[in-house]
Amino acid sequence: MSQHGGVFLDLRDAGFTGPSQSGSSTLFRDMWKITDQWLRSRGLDYHHQPLEIACFAHAINGGLRIDERAQSTIQGLLAAGETAGGPHGADRLGGNMLVTCMVFGAIAGLNAADVARVSPVDHPPRLMISDAESFVQSRLGNSGEHSIDSLITELQHCMWQNVLVVRSEKKLLDCLEVIQGIRDSMDAGLKQDNSLFGRLELENMLLVSEVMVKAALARTESRGSHYREDYPENGGDSWRRPITMRTDGELQGS
Repeated sequence: MSQHGGVFLDLRDAGFTGPSQSGSSTLFRDMWKITDQWLRSRGLDYHHQPLEIACFAHAINGGLRIDERAQSTIQGLLAAGETAGGPHGADRLGGNMLVTCMVFGAIAGLNAADVARVSPVDHPPRLMISDAESFVQSRLGNSGEHSIDSLITELQHCMWQNVLVVRSEKKLLDCLEVIQGIRDSMDAGLKQDNSLFGRLELENMLLVSEVMVKAALARTESRGSHYREDYPENGGDSWRRPITMRTDGELQGS
């Protein structure tokens, strides 16, 4: 364990750390050019000394549920790539999702054009406009002690500590308490200098965080990148399925 709580990655004898004329590893530079440049720009000499590394969230496995036409459960809303749940299950590496983006991106684009051709072009109903105005007005004019930036930082820290690599019922329940606490702080009032955009962004972050936490709570097993220290074993065929979350007044799972 390193002094910062990480571990050391030693590439010196890995077979691709020989220096080129430019002083960087030829093979490493060719395979991961951006990473090589980023490391060298910060004075990290990985072909002469170990690198200190730590766990990091690569990607979540969730996303909008779509059918073979890239249509979500909301008519007219199509999704592809990492926005959608994806066909790869617990495997969510970037190379696989690049193919998914290309395939379902094309499908989504073609079907979106079909939807646009048959959908009538009409002005939005007055009730919809009124609802939107009320929604915006309810989020303006508050005066309180909390800032959007501080609440976003609190949420990010909570998710990092409790919903990253190792999860448990206690950690997930603690995170739900923090999410509700942030919502209570928003209801109590925000500083006048907070923007409407920032508030809407935080509300969306809270919703996505709640979906992730409740889905992780419901899956009482470990599978793929989802690991529960209180349920370390694979749950077998009974859990070989996605968890679908809906917002019908309250967040519901199936």
